[in-house]
Amino acid sequence: MAPKENGTFQLREDTFDIHIEGSLDVQKGALLLPVHYETRPYLPKRKMEKQAVGQEQYFAKRERFKKEIHQRIRSLEREDMTPYHGSNQMVRVKVPIHNHMTVKEWKEELVDYLSILSNQVDEALVAMKTRES
Repeated sequence: MAPKENGTFQLREDTFDIHIEGSLDVQKGALLLPVHYETRPYLPKRKMEKQAVGQEQYFAKRERFKKEIHQRIRSLEREDMTPYHGSNQMVRVKVPIHNHMTVKEWKEELVDYLSILSNQVDEALVAMKTRES
């Protein structure tokens, strides 16, 4: 968490939150699982500019993570998992929903996707920490 002193958030390279913000795309027949990398607490860019210091450290680590996770996702060579260059979103994942899938099958597939994503995030963070040591 970024501490707040005198109304200003004190950002550091470790004030980040990596999470998945799932959404259902009915037209594409898929659950979308974008991986986000944001400040903790979440600060929109405008608020960050006005009410935070230390953005340089935060953005430097964010860029290192983005490079690492993109490389790892590309190496999987999967069309359903792609690197993304959004303001907060780093990876886009599309979990298909098929008409003849049982709920059990879909849940198992979802768990597989979440496992792959969490492993890639963990491995990226470990690799970065190892390089920084």
